[in-house]
Amino acid sequence: MISSVVEPNAFQIGKQYQAERRVQMTDASDTEVTSSVMGNSGLYEQTIRLIDGHLEAKCSCTLSEQPICRHGVAALLGVAIRIGYF
Repeated sequence: MISSVVEPNAFQIGKQYQAERRVQMTDASDTEVTSSVMGNSGLYEQTIRLIDGHLEAKCSCTLSEQPICRHGVAALLGVAIRIGYF
């Protein structure tokens, strides 16, 4: 489902980051996740919230990938694995 709403390149790189265990979950609740992802150019912080059924994602990177960058994708995949979705 994530792959259907993000740029293909962002999904592939995010999937690679998650597989390489670059995701560190900082905090997670039913409606918010904070995490750090080690990208190729440094460590980036993410906050992903579920608000009225819609995801709102913010990352400290400067990439223009929309609606969620590769670091956010990696974080979401990490959450999905953590809760047993995969």
